[in-house]
Amino acid sequence: MKSIDEVAHRFPMHRLPGSSRWFGPPRQSTDISALPGAEVVFRTSLGVGRSETYWDGTQAFDVGSPPSDAVYLKAEVNGGRVLDSHGWAVTSEDALIADASFAHEKREYQAWRGILSLDRPTWLPGLTLNLGSVWGDRNYAHSVLDGTGRLGMFSSHELSEVDNLLIPSGGSRMNQDVLAQLNLRGRRAVRLLKGSHFHCERLLVSSCPSKDRMYPPWLSEFFRSLNTDPSLPSKDSSRRVHMVRSEVHRALTNRREVIDILESYAFRRYEPGGLAEAAAQLGRADVVFADHGASMADIVFCRPGTIIVEIVPRNHRYPYFASLAAASNFRHIAVPADPVHRAAHSDSIVSIELVREVLNAVL
Repeated sequence: MKSIDEVAHRFPMHRLPGSSRWFGPPRQSTDISALPGAEVVFRTSLGVGRSETYWDGTQAFDVGSPPSDAVYLKAEVNGGRVLDSHGWAVTSEDALIADASFAHEKREYQAWRGILSLDRPTWLPGLTLNLGSVWGDRNYAHSVLDGTGRLGMFSSHELSEVDNLLIPSGGSRMNQDVLAQLNLRGRRAVRLLKGSHFHCERLLVSSCPSKDRMYPPWLSEFFRSLNTDPSLPSKDSSRRVHMVRSEVHRALTNRREVIDILESYAFRRYEPGGLAEAAAQLGRADVVFADHGASMADIVFCRPGTIIVEIVPRNHRYPYFASLAAASNFRHIAVPADPVHRAAHSDSIVSIELVREVLNAVL
């Protein structure tokens, strides 16, 4: 067993006194590989490293070389607990199962600051599957890909044995649709909220799908394997799709100009909906143009060979969706946007001439 301080370089946290049974984070940490009966589900390579560049030739993503052999595991924990809206998994000995909750965390975020107090524990008898993931409570992409995506690590037989599901609160419609497709809607499904505290008779935990902010091939294969009705809704589909970032921070200051250009090239606006809509609209797309944002999680439903053009701010160079594109056999093009000031989540501006150059090259 390791102390929290021993893993702080990899999983930086803000430690509070006391046990997480009552308040504050756990005082020690472990990994899934150290749990009794831990099972390797996938070994795979991840597809994005320092070599990926922006359209203008400069380095696109602020990452090191990806691990050559990423390992994804699952395990069952007797008497385990799940804490707070991020779904922190903890053993009966009060040890955080670090890699079951997240695969990275920037020191300045320190999500552990949020674990100041917990509700009285709710007992969950039988087998509970934890789909919670860091930031899955407020971010659509983390909720769907890092949360619900964990279902791809379990067989249909294992899922049939589950009595309770702990699900992230973000991306609720898509998550509910995925559960319905897997015939899991009848299980007791509980949303993870601030202060949540569940004590589980038997707890299933799994590795966070994103490692070093990169996604594996098995994740896209899982989402594309979900059965959807191909007749829905073909009349609204387009071969050219524009994903508009809806968040107010890190916005494009010249977004209206970008929208006007894309409309002149017959791009149609897309916003996240349910599983059927995402599969039908994005499954027919040839080109997807997107502002970097959580709605890009839905590109997982595109066909191999789809061209993904992503506006990536130079001050937010994370490879989540470039790696998802690589894992899904898409062609990914990163278009740089320059921050308008030095703040961490500054708005940015993209060159309209560069956008037009990219469109003319790919269409």
